[in-house]
Formats: sequence, structure tokens, C-alpha cells
Amino acid sequence: MGTKGDIEDVNGSLSEPFVDHRKREAEEHCSSDNGGSMMVYISTFIASCGSFQFGYCVGYSSPAQFSIMKDLDETNSEYSIFGSILTVGAIIGALTCGHTADSAGRKGAMGIASIICILGWIAIYIAPGALVLDFGRFLTGYGIGNISYAVPVYVAEITPKDLRGLLATLNLLLVVTGLAVAYAIGACVSWRTLALTGTVSCILLFVGLFFIPESPRWLAMVGRQREFEAALSKLRGPGVSPSMGSILYSSTQVVVTAIGATLMDRAGRRPLLMISVSGLFIGNLLIGSSFLLKAHHLAPDLTPILALGGSLVYIASFSMGMGTIPWVLMSELFPLNIKAIGGGLVTLINWFGSWVISYSFFCLFSWSSFGKSQPSMLFSCPPLDTAELSF
Repeated sequence: MGTKGDIEDVNGSLSEPFVDHRKREAEEHCSSDNGGSMMVYISTFIASCGSFQFGYCVGYSSPAQFSIMKDLDETNSEYSIFGSILTVGAIIGALTCGHTADSAGRKGAMGIASIICILGWIAIYIAPGALVLDFGRFLTGYGIGNISYAVPVYVAEITPKDLRGLLATLNLLLVVTGLAVAYAIGACVSWRTLALTGTVSCILLFVGLFFIPESPRWLAMVGRQREFEAALSKLRGPGVSPSMGSILYSSTQVVVTAIGATLMDRAGRRPLLMISVSGLFIGNLLIGSSFLLKAHHLAPDLTPILALGGSLVYIASFSMGMGTIPWVLMSELFPLNIKAIGGGLVTLINWFGSWVISYSFFCLFSWSSFGKSQPSMLFSCPPLDTAELSF
């Protein structure tokens, strides 16, 4: 009889809920080798600011140790509590991160973690004693405990298969970079300023989350089909509009300029100038490397990351120091009797140099025999000279 077969077919179709089809469809779309749009790289870079924060938090306690113990009159055992309580916070954060990421979304989890880390750094910065200091350290630990789960999961869920391995390694790269930056900045500034600097990557992460899509897999999991399709379209589409890049660059500039203005009187001119010119050198080097790799058809998936990362590093570094400090030094160094002449000469040199660079850059860039990587490599040399003179 055909009735039995019909019943079995109906039962088979009813045994798989509709949400399972959507999940499977999401898996197929998110894992497809469609290549990545620029939005994938931008989203990965913004999320990886959390990985940078992870490394910075871990690296903070080492360069800050002796100055904290001296300023707050802490013993070795008291400072050991400060150093280790980060791990306690991270353990508690790890216990709650899965639930947070599933209930608030991957972006929501990263946003909550960034706010908690900012509050932790502020507590460390204003700490009058060990209690507030340890509380701030605990908050940063809780924040990176959530970040350590949310960031790699988000990156893995937004990237296609052919990019997943490459972009997933960016997580570890930014962790060790944050660690190294904490050591480098800690050698130049006080422990309070070092704590305030720790908010930079958190702010970039929090602001950047407003401009990147949510994980399509999470949206499919919670049944938000329309938002899932919109997010997937952004991530697998032809790219992002030019206005997206302008918003990202201008947001970075505003945030870092405000931080630089806050740090200028606390950290001093020279440390901030050294950090700024070092960032200009690294930014130019990354941009030049991206063109060099593209010219030789090497690492095609890495070149957009280097170009975007280099541009943001350059803009942030310029806004933090070189964009403002030379003008401040001009007013401070010249005596009154020659300030007008000296200031006018400096302004003239500034605008003449701007004209030379803007004119020569496009000429050098258009000469195919010269190579498109060479202008950025060439312009990475003056920051090194500035660093040498500043040191």
C-alpha cells in the first residue's frame, strides 16, 4: 500500500525543524569559498583590537611593578595579588562568556567586555590604594576572559574557509603585539598613564562594533533570518562603500587625538613623540609591504589586511603625536623676540613639505618602474630620523 510510504515521508519531513534547515543553510553560506570582501578584513581587524587588549592587559603588570610598589607603598605579596587577580577575573569571565555570546551575540559580548575593560583601566588610573587597584585589575581580567572566547569565535564565523586559517592567526599576532606594546610604552610613561593608554584599543573596539555586521551564524541560530541575510550580504558582497572607510579613518582620528591630548601633559612631549613616529614608521612599512606582496602576487589574502592595518596605524600615530606636538613645541621653544619669525618659518616649512610629499607621492606611485611599494618605504625613513633626534 502507498499509504505507509506516504506516512513515512511525512514523518521524515516533520522530524527536522525549520530552524535546522536555516542553521545548515547558514553553515553552507558562511563556510563557502566565495572569497572575502573588504568588510571581512575590516571586521576582523576591529574584533582583533580585543586580542590586542588581551595582550596589553597581560603585559601591564611587568613594566608597572616597581613604580606601583613605590607610589602606593605595596609589598611584594600585595603586588603579587595585583598581578595574579587578573587570572581570577579571566577565569570568571571564561565561565560566563559562552552564555553572554549566545544571549547578547558575538558583537554584544565584545562590546560588554570592552566597557568592562575601560572601567577597569579607569579604576587602575585613579587608584589611591591597593583595593581599587586590585578591583580594576580584576575587571580587566573579567573583560579579557570574555574577549578570549568572543573574538576568535566571531572571526571564525564571519570568514570563509579559504581565509579562516589566515585571519584566525591574527588573533594570536595581536595578543603578542599588545604584550610588546605594553612593555614598550611602560618603559616611557608612568603606570597611571600606561593604564590610561590601555583604554585605546577598547575604545576602538567599542566604536568599531557599530560599523561591522553581527555573526551570520549567530543570527541564524536565534532565528533572525532577515538580519542573517543582510549580514551575509555585507560579508560576502563585492566590498564596502568608500564612506565606510572614511568613517573608520575619521573615527580612529577623533578617538586617538582625544587620547593624545589627554596624555600630552601627563606623559610628556618626548615619549609621546617617540611612540608617534614609531607608529608612522610601522604604518608606512605595512602599507609598502602590502603593495610589494601584491606586485609579486604573494599572499593575496594578506595584502588587504596590511594595507588597512597600516593606514589605521599611520592615522592613529599621526593624530596621537606628530599632528599636534610640533606645534606645541614651536610655541614653547622659541623665545619671545624671535617667536614670530621662527613660527612663520616652521609653518612655511610645514606647508612646503606637505606640497613636496603630495606632489611627489603620486608621481612616484605612477612610475611602474619605481614600484608602488617604494613611496611608502621611502616615506618611512623620515620618522626614523625624527625618532633619532628626539631620543
